[in-house]
Amino acid sequence: MAGPDPAYLVLLAVNAPVNLARIFWDNWLLYPWNLAVLMTGVGLLWYWVACSIETWRKRREALLTHWRHGRLLIDALLIAMGLLFGLMGVGEAKEILDWAPMSFRGAVGCFGADWWSELLRSLVAASMHFGWCAILVLVFVRDFVRCFRHSNATRL
Repeated sequence: MAGPDPAYLVLLAVNAPVNLARIFWDNWLLYPWNLAVLMTGVGLLWYWVACSIETWRKRREALLTHWRHGRLLIDALLIAMGLLFGLMGVGEAKEILDWAPMSFRGAVGCFGADWWSELLRSLVAASMHFGWCAILVLVFVRDFVRCFRHSNATRL
């Protein structure tokens, strides 16, 4: 099969922030180190997500630094990352619209029906990208506005 495996592309969509960070190390590391850094990044991402969920339940705030300017900067970067994931989701949705007519007519690729290899992968990846977009934008816009309003507070 030409190109990456559909399951690998879904894995990258589920771990989209790590996939975006891969831009910085992908070309400079050898394959075993690249894979080790990817797995470490995925573990750290989900550890941060778990800690953030726990902090959200206790204090209704994101797990970030307490330094105000650093918090505003990180919030802005995460909001921009969420909007970028929204654009990536739109790109995946465009692939769904491109592949859907062929799949419903029974188009068959080299290894079977294109439904499993392209259309379903694009559907899952688009929903993952839109999910990351919604979560990052909603949570961190709220945190950004809250931090910006409390200008004299050192800790929120």
